[in-house]
Amino acid sequence: RSPEKIFKFRLPIVSSPMTTVTESQMLARMAINGALGIIHRFKDLKWTEEEIYNTHLIFKEQNSLKSENVIGGAIGINGDYIERANMLIECGVSVICVDVAHGHHILMKKALEELFKILPDDIHIMAGNIATHDGAKYLFDLGVDSIRVGIGGGAACQTQITTGCGTPLALSIIEAKRCKDNQHIGYKNKTIIADGGIKNSGDVAKVLALGADFAMLGSLLAGTKASPGEVMQDSTGRWTKAYRGSASAESQRAAGKTKLRVEGVSATVPYLGKLEKVLETMETGVQSALSYSGARNIKELQEKASFIVVSNNSHIEGTPHVNRR
Repeated sequence: RSPEKIFKFRLPIVSSPMTTVTESQMLARMAINGALGIIHRFKDLKWTEEEIYNTHLIFKEQNSLKSENVIGGAIGINGDYIERANMLIECGVSVICVDVAHGHHILMKKALEELFKILPDDIHIMAGNIATHDGAKYLFDLGVDSIRVGIGGGAACQTQITTGCGTPLALSIIEAKRCKDNQHIGYKNKTIIADGGIKNSGDVAKVLALGADFAMLGSLLAGTKASPGEVMQDSTGRWTKAYRGSASAESQRAAGKTKLRVEGVSATVPYLGKLEKVLETMETGVQSALSYSGARNIKELQEKASFIVVSNNSHIEGTPHVNRR
């Protein structure tokens, strides 16, 4: 399977398909700013269709109707996933994200086989999540264009505590990159998306240096004006927004589930204001990382970057440690 379209993005950032992260405002503003948004799959088809319609209205209002406005939509691997995929394509979605917690699974294989029967070749298929070399190879061999790498590392995720399963994100990226670089198999044009546990622009730079092509952000974007939900003030006077994992009890109940397998938590994150401010911080941080590494682009960063093991004291030394006013 060889998609005909090559999508170009100004920023290597993807918004997570979570209920407290990506709906119409995030979807539109990510595209306008040269990044990729993926609308979540946890509400019915009619609601999702209306949200994507609202996204196109925002493009129109912002005089941003050019072809580079690439948007993505998430689907599952059972239930209405075929109908949802068809609806997303009819609404102008170019990236279909097959969004499940455990992507190295026989049900993923069955779902992808059905999807490939109906989807045009120019639709980009993203799938995940996986955490190992074998998981990456499994999805690449099935024909997906990009993989989400990372299990159990998200800010609102407790999979590693609840199940004992998962690996550090850095190791998962290294294993996925090792798989992608296997020249005998031909994965050169496949894309790796690091997903989970990214807390700042330095983390974005690190996952790119390790071999990821994009960083998927959840909690970092949930606190922006573009995310769903109201701004709240907590008991200390701080302004916050709600953030909850897709496997949290609240998210599962909102999706209509009665038998819960809780692997996430609900929390709040600081309100950060405009999305553009956060994206600019990510962009300038990565640009500085390129400069420090003597690299002109992400490919050169991956070739030149080196990693060392540091102690906790070394980590503390590398963070601000003056008495703040």
